[in-house]
Amino acid sequence: WVALENDDGETIQFRIVGDEEIYGRKDYISLQSPMAKACLGKTIDDEVQVLTPSGKKNWYIIGISYSNPTA
Repeated sequence: WVALENDDGETIQFRIVGDEEIYGRKDYISLQSPMAKACLGKTIDDEVQVLTPSGKKNWYIIGISYSNPTA
């Protein structure tokens, strides 16, 4: 599980999984997604940039966990 926060204070949390593991879960993202690729190899407090249709977005990693921290 990865938790991120942007410059506006918006936070998101998701689990990076293989394509066959998504099962329609909104909190799972594919290993092949731009956000997952940007997060791979990063640690807490690292900044990641993701190119979206509305431009580049900056996010900061605020948490990494093997299990769902909100469960």
